Amino acid sequence: MDVATFTEHVQSLPYGKKLPQATYVYAPDSSSVSEELRGLVDRLRGDLGLSSEFNVLKFTNDGGISFLKYPRFLEAPHPELSESVRVSLVTGKVSRLRYGGDGNPPILHRKEAFVPAGHTASAAWSRLTAQEEAAGLYDQPMMIGFKSVWDGLLREKRLAYRDHDLVEAESGESVEMESPVFPIHRHRIRVALDLELIKEGTSVFDYGCGRGSDAELLRDLGYSVAAWDPAFFPDDVMAHADVVNLGYVLNVIENPRERLEVLLAAWSHARQALIVSTLIKGQEGYSYVQPHGDGVITSRRTFQKYFEQGELQGLIESALETEAHALSLGIFVIFREPQFAQSFLAGRRRRGIAWGSINPRLAQKRQAKQPRIVRLYEQHA
Repeated sequence: MDVATFTEHVQSLPYGKKLPQATYVYAPDSSSVSEELRGLVDRLRGDLGLSSEFNVLKFTNDGGISFLKYPRFLEAPHPELSESVRVSLVTGKVSRLRYGGDGNPPILHRKEAFVPAGHTASAAWSRLTAQEEAAGLYDQPMMIGFKSVWDGLLREKRLAYRDHDLVEAESGESVEMESPVFPIHRHRIRVALDLELIKEGTSVFDYGCGRGSDAELLRDLGYSVAAWDPAFFPDDVMAHADVVNLGYVLNVIENPRERLEVLLAAWSHARQALIVSTLIKGQEGYSYVQPHGDGVITSRRTFQKYFEQGELQGLIESALETEAHALSLGIFVIFREPQFAQSFLAGRRRRGIAWGSINPRLAQKRQAKQPRIVRLYEQHA
């Protein structure tokens, strides 16, 4: 089998953790891999004398197969690699490595990606991944592949495991899977307030508000805010307002035409300005996503599109036929009338909002809303 054919068969696998240069699958035997790969895998296992203890296969785009030994793949939340045997289909070279002698072996994350759909444990593993994402453990995905780093991160956040459940180390309570309430300095809203795009007397409509955290925050600060979301608040009114916020909506829309329709719809509700924010390239976690269309599919099976800064600006300006002004990375404002833009540009500077004095006003409300793990973090940050 040549490398091109091998790569084609690997890419056609219906499951596996797919990275740009490799695909990983849980396969203590070859029954779950494709027929085309099965004969090759079985022959190599036999020639090298490898048992089912080498239970993860790593297929690389350069024509390599690694047999990886994870002794507690099913039992451990993050199994440790103990041994690997790599075979190059191009050169025939075989290399063996053992890990863990230094107490810091590589570990696995997101086990649900390694197994076929319908695996008996995939639901529990997916739930654990969601808990870990909510706790911020994947914020730096390139840094977490070794046991010592991961254990240090758990200690820092005062977290532990009970089987495949992420719990608070002190109380033993399960970590909430929903993302915690964002702090007052949430970036895109702070930018809008600092630059006085949203100020006293400004009405706001949060188009595609998700669970409504931005709208709730602005209401707590005394602003008039309407909010609508097709999933969470479909029956609320789609209002016209001075400023419309389209925050992290375009990046979750898979269809480019639908992105354009949503952008135009949000613009039609803005009397003065539209604020658009999206995810930007460089914010990805490529260790746990797979390419799809012009974006990626995450471990939660949701679509995400990561824009280039110029790409986002070009989309906005082409669709709305007016200039988009960058407020920050991934955040643009578009004005309905030239005088609004001129006034904004003429006075654009940091206003230095006293966030320290605002925080106490919201402390009591936020304390009641936050999960216990977030309160503990803020007390002991």
